[in-house]
Amino acid sequence: MIVADQISKHFNGVQAVKNISFEVKEGETMVLLGTSGCGKTTTLKMLNRLIEATSGSIYINGKSIFEENPELLRRTIGYVSQNNGLFPHFTVAENIAVVPKLLGWSAQNVADQTEKLLNRLKLPPSEFLKKYPDELSGGQKQRVAVARALIADPPVLLMDEPFGALDPVTRAGVRKEFAQLPELKKKTVVLVTHDVQEALELGDRICLMDKGEIVQQGSAKDLLFNPANDFVRSFFDEQRFFLELKNILLRDVWNALPNSKTTSKYNLAPENNLLDALEILSMNELDELTVQNGDEIKTINIAAIHQGYGRTRQNS
Repeated sequence: MIVADQISKHFNGVQAVKNISFEVKEGETMVLLGTSGCGKTTTLKMLNRLIEATSGSIYINGKSIFEENPELLRRTIGYVSQNNGLFPHFTVAENIAVVPKLLGWSAQNVADQTEKLLNRLKLPPSEFLKKYPDELSGGQKQRVAVARALIADPPVLLMDEPFGALDPVTRAGVRKEFAQLPELKKKTVVLVTHDVQEALELGDRICLMDKGEIVQQGSAKDLLFNPANDFVRSFFDEQRFFLELKNILLRDVWNALPNSKTTSKYNLAPENNLLDALEILSMNELDELTVQNGDEIKTINIAAIHQGYGRTRQNS
């Protein structure tokens, strides 16, 4: 869906992005992760020509973006920025309707789709349609920005630190709602963040950047358990144990778990992770709980969690 080949960007002789290449497959979420100034936002904005690349090629759905009118290109790409980008003098309804009106939608179609998205994003239309941005909380503004980006059903969605301006509690809630939106299931998403947990939760694939270059790209497990170099290894050190437990699924250690004949009160699925199991055991002061995969039932306890964690690390 998106192919970037040897793209670079120079600002006044300074190379902000240095000949990077990547591919984002249709329906995939790719995260550009890194510290401030590493080039991730510049890279994102080159994809919809908010920033023009100095060199290289970018294709979306097989077409070079440099052969398209920038304004028409952006109408086919959803975009959410950190500061939400809402027009302060427009109501919520008017903000969401900007792109559909440019595309010539009927007023009824705009209204129907707006109400549908607001309901999905837990913003009741009867309460929020006529409000202005300065009447909304930070989380509500960002939900409206997401609705505006999604309403025209673009195949590609670009998100630049979309939850970065929110407090931690609101951020976690909005992020969870975002991940569960049915409209996202068929989208090709490129998301910029410096939040490691956010990257690993939302990304199918992660590009870790440093000094304008991609240091390593792959799944969360690739970066955690098979780091390409010391930079990648140290980048995750502060939260490593928590992140590794969260990225080892119970199906990854399934064969090492003992069988059980019945399920317990707390019964997990193979898609749950070691951290889920550890938290439930600890919070409920349990000796063990069960994991069910179809008709097959296994048990897991603290010892099995430690063994599964240790075995995964040893094999990486």
